[in-house]
Amino acid sequence: MKISERITAILQRQLDRLRLRLAQPDALLQLSALGIIAGLLASALITAFRLILEMLQTYALGLPHVERYEVLPAEWRFLLPAAGGILLGVIFHFLPAHIRQVGIGYVIQQFHRHQAHLPLGNAVVQFFGGIAALFAGFSGGREGPGVHLGAYSGSFLGRVIDLPNNSVRILVGSGVAAAIAASFNTPLAGVIFAMEVIVLQYTLASFIPVILAASVGALVATAFFGSEPAFAVEFRHLTALIEVPFLLLMGLIIGVLAAIFVHGVENTIRRTKHWPIWWRFSLAGLATGLIALMVPEVLGVGYDTAEEAARGNLLFSWMLVIIAAKLLATILTVGMGLPVGLIAPTLVIGAVAGGAFGLLVSTTMEQSYADASFYAIIGMGAMMGATLQAPLTALATMLELTGTPDSILPAMVAIVAASLTSQVLFGKDGIFKAIARAQDPQRTGPSL
Repeated sequence: MKISERITAILQRQLDRLRLRLAQPDALLQLSALGIIAGLLASALITAFRLILEMLQTYALGLPHVERYEVLPAEWRFLLPAAGGILLGVIFHFLPAHIRQVGIGYVIQQFHRHQAHLPLGNAVVQFFGGIAALFAGFSGGREGPGVHLGAYSGSFLGRVIDLPNNSVRILVGSGVAAAIAASFNTPLAGVIFAMEVIVLQYTLASFIPVILAASVGALVATAFFGSEPAFAVEFRHLTALIEVPFLLLMGLIIGVLAAIFVHGVENTIRRTKHWPIWWRFSLAGLATGLIALMVPEVLGVGYDTAEEAARGNLLFSWMLVIIAAKLLATILTVGMGLPVGLIAPTLVIGAVAGGAFGLLVSTTMEQSYADASFYAIIGMGAMMGATLQAPLTALATMLELTGTPDSILPAMVAIVAASLTSQVLFGKDGIFKAIARAQDPQRTGPSL
């Protein structure tokens, strides 16, 4: 036997032993090592995605900051999303239908119904389609592409070495956690999101690899993008019982906004899912361009707008306009199927709504215990939690994005109030479940 054949035979025997070991529920050490590798693969993809997007925004558009679409001339604010929607629509029209499916909803479907198998073609479409849509200024976030690419990393690793399905699912969860951590530099939120939204199963053998993968994602993000939180905002807050009714009222208002958002996306999908994809994308681009002519803050992710609202630099009336415009633009973008995420826009809408509410509180109270920036930060978590129906993810995301642990207790009050308002008063499920139901009314919940 040749040396190469002997080496191949030895490697095959070792892989067979590894597969048999990973089929057991207590293969923690092996899964942990594979979780680190999945985290590295996911982090590499997300880092490449972010770097390419930011270079295009900086050098092709000449933006002073990757979020500052507001500085573009009016004609560019219209033409960029309009032309981007038309171009993406034409490209997607000629793609095979089975590889057009991308995003978090697709990952959840594949995870629970197809043994977490994520094909390469869909991941390629997500990578380049997500960059193109975000570069064009569509109202969306990079976490949707990030989760898909991270999940693909874990699935790819598991399929390459032909692991049992239970191990592949854990690696997919690890890739998702690493992707969220690398996208936002939020390792804790990555872990909770993966378990609360994607995996929906809590065991020690799944938690440890996911935690390790999220840690790897955060380390890679820190190495390339720094360790600063996404929102560098200082706020004044004194814990007092008098603020609890205000937090509940704000939670109620933001819960209404979340219900409007979920209902709008669900209705848009139902009404337009049978339209040709080139028409849907083109219409979303034209609508976004028209809205951006009047309200440029709707373009892109919008973290800069959220920060301005938190710092009290926006007028109350203008914040109301931004909320309505951002809601409409995001509903059209997500509802018509553009390959972007929806979590980041909910954070922005919640921050602006919270900032507007904080201005009202400060003008009505003689002695204010908290300023507008405090309510803006709490509003982010409340909107995200009510939209996803994932309160722990929202709490962890808000904590890590802002670096403000003093807001945890007030945030719990607002997040619970907003989530109950959307789900109980208006009967709205989490956005991903609503999207799945709108796309296929016969589809039931996750099978696992």
